[in-house]
Amino acid sequence: MYVAELTLLTSIAGDSARRPTDAHDEHSTLLIACADGERDGTMRLTFGAGGPFSAEFLDTYAMDAFFPVVASQQMAVVTRVTVRDAHRGTATHSI
Repeated sequence: MYVAELTLLTSIAGDSARRPTDAHDEHSTLLIACADGERDGTMRLTFGAGGPFSAEFLDTYAMDAFFPVVASQQMAVVTRVTVRDAHRGTATHSI
């Protein structure tokens, strides 16, 4: 959806499925919502319990501001959330 519908992240969409990948994928979980055999949505979760957050995440989300009250192992970063064009702006709750 990021590549085919939104034409985003095309520079890192290297495989034949046109799925954007980066170093965060190694410690992340990708959730896929399907309906009628079609992929309708995706969401990537990166859990602090799976390994240290990257400098990019720490900087982008100013995560160190939360460390006094929440350990990084108890945090998660949600990225790459999207739904198929036909479902955008609707009450669909596939994810």
